[in-house]
Amino acid sequence: MKDTFVLGINVSHDVSCAILKNGHVLCAIAEERLNRIKRYTGGVDHEGMTNKHLPQRSIRYCLDVAGIGLADVDLIVVSTCVVVNYGNYKTRPFTKEEILAQFPSRVDPQKVHLVGHHLGHAASAFYPSNFKEAAIVVVDGGGNLVERKNTNNTMEHFEERISILHGKDNEIKMMKQYWDGKPSNGFLANEQHCSLGDFYQSATLFVGFKAGDEGKTMGLAPYGTDRYFKEFMNAISFDKKSLIIDGDFQFNKWYGNGKKFYGGRFGEARKSGETLRQVDKDIAAAAQYALEETLIQIAQEAQETTKSKNLCLSGGVALNSVANKKILDKTSFEHIFVQPASSDDGCALGNALLGWSIILGQERKPQNKTIYMGRSYSDEEIHQTVKKYKRWVTPVETDDVIKETSRLIAQRHIIGWFQGGSEFGPR
Repeated sequence: MKDTFVLGINVSHDVSCAILKNGHVLCAIAEERLNRIKRYTGGVDHEGMTNKHLPQRSIRYCLDVAGIGLADVDLIVVSTCVVVNYGNYKTRPFTKEEILAQFPSRVDPQKVHLVGHHLGHAASAFYPSNFKEAAIVVVDGGGNLVERKNTNNTMEHFEERISILHGKDNEIKMMKQYWDGKPSNGFLANEQHCSLGDFYQSATLFVGFKAGDEGKTMGLAPYGTDRYFKEFMNAISFDKKSLIIDGDFQFNKWYGNGKKFYGGRFGEARKSGETLRQVDKDIAAAAQYALEETLIQIAQEAQETTKSKNLCLSGGVALNSVANKKILDKTSFEHIFVQPASSDDGCALGNALLGWSIILGQERKPQNKTIYMGRSYSDEEIHQTVKKYKRWVTPVETDDVIKETSRLIAQRHIIGWFQGGSEFGPR
């Protein structure tokens, strides 16, 4: 019987690729693990646009692991995000023609399927969870530009912000989505923007960290007080029909407030390298608290909508492990699965699994719950690297790894432990 290969590709930040053989994951890897450029987007084109480049090295690596060529792949499933110019924040959709033009060799267009960004996130959490059915919540900075009716009944582009879905057996059904209050009109955000990912990233920028360092903000939050909790909670209005966030509290992608962080309410932002102030700790604490409380409401809405006892979480906001524990503690869900690669890199895995289960209509396969699905190295490669850095590294051969490692740590040595494939998702 001929083997069936499905290639999943994420085109966004953290570009990535995954490959399945007969429904089982062979490999999943982000481009950053091969080119050593963290959170790689593929670069910027001549128009200043990014989020539009295929992960060429990841594609080649996945094909090499499978021992096949691109022509041997039966299905290619791609999800994208908005194509954006971070100089002026202009956006546009990404086309299938642009994707086809980037493959290293000709691909039959019939083999290539584009799926929604949030659907890729949802699949990345539901299928590996091995739940037979579950509510799925996707929360991130934003996803695809989707054409839908505006309040005046005209068709306009809106960006995905929050999605509630229901997974059962092979299928995943979109139940509810939350959108900005007005269409994008070709820009990444506006004064009726409603992204919890951007809300939290804005706090990250204010306290002097870089975009992508939201984990540091989560770690800083316990050192703050509750003096800004009320202001941050008042900035968010959530109900079953809409999510509204004050534009001053999500300024990372919208400069309509004159570039003043929080409209100037809390003073100037900390510059990188400056000493952390109490206001930075308090902003982190307030952003974390408001995020947790809003996510609890969204999760409860997902439970009421799907009537499920199981919850799957994905999207960049799902990397906030403190909030995830609060959701488990304060909602009626009994079981929660969080995709470890909840940022956009995980979409490649979700796309491949979705392609197998939904597009090809094949029986869903149980998946191993492991994150070590990436690049592995031969003994010879390891020995050559150790030899290259012998001034700083001393190899240790032992029959009892645990005992010897414990002994060396007790002697205050620094240990580098290298084993298996690279992890899929953030370090």
